[in-house]
Amino acid sequence: MKHDPDDWMRGEPLRADELRPRSRVVASSTLYRNVFLLMVILAGCAYFFLHERRPEQTAPPVPRDLEVRQTPAEPSRTTPQARAAIPQPLADCIKDGNVIDESVVRCRFGQHPEPRDDPQAQGMVSAAYLAQFKAGQQRVARQHQQFSETRLVQQWDGKAWYTAQWLVVDNQIDSTSVCANLRRGSIEFRECRKGAKIWFRDECRKGGDDASHQRYCSAASGFNPMG
Repeated sequence: MKHDPDDWMRGEPLRADELRPRSRVVASSTLYRNVFLLMVILAGCAYFFLHERRPEQTAPPVPRDLEVRQTPAEPSRTTPQARAAIPQPLADCIKDGNVIDESVVRCRFGQHPEPRDDPQAQGMVSAAYLAQFKAGQQRVARQHQQFSETRLVQQWDGKAWYTAQWLVVDNQIDSTSVCANLRRGSIEFRECRKGAKIWFRDECRKGGDDASHQRYCSAASGFNPMG
């Protein structure tokens, strides 16, 4: 079998790592080992310094001649009034008896003022105060009394009649409410107010002392039908 002298050139190509010198590989592995050992040594030193034992600190001894003295508390002094305010045991007050009477109650709860009856006191308030209060209430009710009146008034020239209504507040006729039952501004409204003015005047001339006479006279003098 013949061998071609160029067969070695046609074989597989060599890799790059196979072309490196073996001495370089050995040197790099030695360097890594030395660095690792150095790191281990540094870590051990750091652990030793961080966990170094420190001498324990002992507390100073307590002097023997130092003694703790406690001052005895003064006994509380209870006054007779305080003892009376504090309920006493029932067994100490009733003793051998079996009836709870006034003496037992006084012993247990102390002396209490006895109730006194006032012969002049009758009810919650006196009769004079009650009468004054009722009179004041009636006066307030009269002052705030309000109602409406309806009257038939004649036109000023006597040609027609109108039903007039107005409001009375505190026995005074409200001038703005006279003939308010009619449409404001209409002819009937104006004629009704004129007739009401005449009606107030006629009622005032009749005389009298009652409340209605007073309010009609007041309206006869103060009411303005054109207002």
